Amino acid sequence: MNGMGSGIIPNIAAAAAAFAVGTVTALLNYRLTMSALHRQSDRIAFIFALRQIFNIAVLAAVYFLTPLTGASRTWTLIACAAGLTLPNLALTVRFNGKINKGQDKTENERDEDPRGKQK
Repeated sequence: MNGMGSGIIPNIAAAAAAFAVGTVTALLNYRLTMSALHRQSDRIAFIFALRQIFNIAVLAAVYFLTPLTGASRTWTLIACAAGLTLPNLALTVRFNGKINKGQDKTENERDEDPRGKQK
């Protein structure tokens, strides 16, 4: 059963659940990355590879479990992908804002000489 003609309620429920799963995965990925950046920056490449494996595993799980709900795989996968993507966009903007604030402070400190005068 491909779920294409199964009704709108199962599709909406499965899509909402998939979006929630994707969002939780995105938040866990963000926490994992922040933890790695604060502790061991030399392992960041490993963390990014681990995140990708985790994302693919979540999408595969949604793909294989969707027929059990009677919902459409298409809309469920789209919702899961949106749940993985949209929070990451927001978290990346937030992370870049933190980095930029830190760089602004560093640049301002470099522009001043020790006596408090601008160079």
